[in-house]
Amino acid sequence: MLCSAVFIIGIVSEYTAKKKATGFFVGQCIKDKAIATLLILLVLLIAAVASFWSYQKITFNRGAEEGYLIGIKQGEFDAENNIPFNASFDSSDVPSNYILGTSKFSGYAFYWQSGYEDGYQSIIWGD
Repeated sequence: MLCSAVFIIGIVSEYTAKKKATGFFVGQCIKDKAIATLLILLVLLIAAVASFWSYQKITFNRGAEEGYLIGIKQGEFDAENNIPFNASFDSSDVPSNYILGTSKFSGYAFYWQSGYEDGYQSIIWGD
């Protein structure tokens, strides 16, 4: 994604260097201005999409970390109190800021069970 943005910026800068524009934007011709405007809008669109994907990845990872840590605590609690192994996500309390369908909730739900299993096994096996 970054590579294509750099490529487009290179095309725009090469285009403007060749034109040696004296007009307002790139050239005095409407066609030149339209091409430059479209290239700039394309770069902004690529940056917006990359930012959105980065945001989704960060929120997934934050949810995954919290889900894993809460799963460990729940698993340790169950093992210490001789509660049978039950890795059911439905029986745990999901934090209220984790809305179903968000990437943060997906990370939480995905890693909760492995945290639960690790926590339960650490008490049972004494790891």
